[in-house]
Amino acid sequence: MHKGSFIVDQIFVLRTGFFKKDIVLAGWLIEGEMRIGDVIRLPSGRLLKIKSIEKKHEKTIMVTAREPCGVLVEGTGWKPSHKDIEEELRGRKYHEILGRFVEEVKKKYPGVSRDRLKQLVDAEIKARREEVDRLLKEASLDVLPGETSS
Repeated sequence: MHKGSFIVDQIFVLRTGFFKKDIVLAGWLIEGEMRIGDVIRLPSGRLLKIKSIEKKHEKTIMVTAREPCGVLVEGTGWKPSHKDIEEELRGRKYHEILGRFVEEVKKKYPGVSRDRLKQLVDAEIKARREEVDRLLKEASLDVLPGETSS
């Protein structure tokens, strides 16, 4: 059963012990809800269990659609590395998708100032909202209920 869709923006490694490294996915829940104990499915089908969630620098047990958050994850049946997850998500991260629009606008309007470029990119994204939403949805990861979800 699908619970939501999560788009990753950045991947961080936190050193939580001498030999222990935890992985944090920062991004947005674009639809549905996500709780501690739920599972995120990567494009390969591998699973990541959500160990904790933070939003606005506060720990929480749940996030709902359109909320930015960071999730601490662990592999289910495998031990993921930062490199493993980076490879799985290559081209699927939020800033990579929006970066394509920046490059298109730069080609259309060469030599414009940084401030003007930002305005033009914002206008392009607004004008192509349906396409942007579709690309983000296609790149998002499924959130599935975990054993401890209600």
